[in-house]
Amino acid sequence: MATGSAAGLGTPTQLPQLPNGEWLQAIPSPSSSLFRKNDGSIWAVGQNVANLGLGSTQAIYYTLTQSGSATDWLSIEDSSRHSMALKNNGTLWTCGGNSSGQLGFGNNTSVSVWTQVGTSTNWAKVKCGREHTLAIDNQGTLWAWGRNNFGQLGDGTTTNRTTPIQIGQTCTLSVPSHDQKVMRLLLNPVGELAQISFVYDGVKKLTVYNTTGQLVFKTTVTEDFVSINTASFAKGVYLIQCESEMGNEVLKMVKQ
Repeated sequence: MATGSAAGLGTPTQLPQLPNGEWLQAIPSPSSSLFRKNDGSIWAVGQNVANLGLGSTQAIYYTLTQSGSATDWLSIEDSSRHSMALKNNGTLWTCGGNSSGQLGFGNNTSVSVWTQVGTSTNWAKVKCGREHTLAIDNQGTLWAWGRNNFGQLGDGTTTNRTTPIQIGQTCTLSVPSHDQKVMRLLLNPVGELAQISFVYDGVKKLTVYNTTGQLVFKTTVTEDFVSINTASFAKGVYLIQCESEMGNEVLKMVKQ
């Protein structure tokens, strides 16, 4: 409990080294706790199975100890077996046991210091299960990895996953193999602006989806071209669909 003793406390007690107004987040787990200060640092206490991020093999810490030297942490999570944290730049970090792949590295190697998961910079939320992890990116896409013996990852299997996999795709979109007959994307890949021209005047509606099937843009077509401001689009692949009297047509767009 960060009191410097293994004795329990029967009533709420202000802990040493915890002055009022200094702490923004307190995350308890069955046998350890993580705290985040208003200066962006992480502090840890309790049983240490590499999940405290202290880089040591000491079994128990009875007093608060700073976890690493970084001061740009946005949020923290602790399952008592592994911990996850987000930085202000949208990167995802982890430490702890990895017997089920819950750290997301693509292996079962445990780490005792905070280590980045992948290279993505668009993580928004993360939560720890006992030996699995759930996360949401800034496009609202759900990801999961780790232990899956009861199907807790939600991917329809009981197979453990050692890297983040996307969960709950809303629909599947495909790109027709035939030549585009109705619309043309003037430049592809695109930067901050996508310009679509139509070679047929019966187009009624244009929609844009990301590869998870989420709608990111829609408009009613009244002219022979449409300009889309893509400055806020994340880098990746998008599918543009137009509805016309000739039917639906889909075009793949790449945002740089």
